[in-house]
Amino acid sequence: PSVQGDFQMIDLDFTGVSIDGGGTLLEEGDYTLTITDVELKPAKEAGKHPTIWVSYECEDSKLKDFMSLHPDALWRIRIWLEAITGEVHDGPLSFDEKELIGQSVGATVTVEPRYNDPDKMTNNITAFFPA
Repeated sequence: PSVQGDFQMIDLDFTGVSIDGGGTLLEEGDYTLTITDVELKPAKEAGKHPTIWVSYECEDSKLKDFMSLHPDALWRIRIWLEAITGEVHDGPLSFDEKELIGQSVGATVTVEPRYNDPDKMTNNITAFFPA
């Protein structure tokens, strides 16, 4: 950025930037996804549960998914971790989410309307399995 007077100029280059969220929509099917980021986000409200947000890449597409740490939703995180590590997790577990970056996981991907804009389609991850 360059500064001129009281204003800060921001230089941007939108060459090759997609307005659809950055990537090509995958066709429905099974894919091997590479984890590019994992972030534990705190609950937004009291009484709610934190979530794990995961970013993936596959072919020319970028996908995001989240999993709740609500006790009734831990089954999905367990399936996800077992698909990544190949280990059965039955009991307490601690892990550094950043160590999962670069790992691969198999996933079933569907195409569905976006929750906030039903006229646009998005990918949704509906199942995990070993890559």
